[in-house]
Amino acid sequence: MKIKKCLAAIRACSNLNMLLTLPFYRCHSLKGKYKDCYGLDIKHPFRIVIEPTEQPVPLAKDKSIDTIKVTSVTAIYIGDYHD
Repeated sequence: MKIKKCLAAIRACSNLNMLLTLPFYRCHSLKGKYKDCYGLDIKHPFRIVIEPTEQPVPLAKDKSIDTIKVTSVTAIYIGDYHD
């Protein structure tokens, strides 16, 4: 049920920046294997990992992802990526 609610929240946001403001899912950027992706908390330690769908990924002047311009994401993993 929590997965469905999280996916609904993702669909309801018009851009990635909006998703970053939702405190309940603690959307955060990832590193390493999931560089340029974001993790959302479901139930510890499980996460949904999303990545921007736009290619190339929109970048800000400082070369970070321009989260306002990311209007579409794809869920690429659901589980515990901390293994």
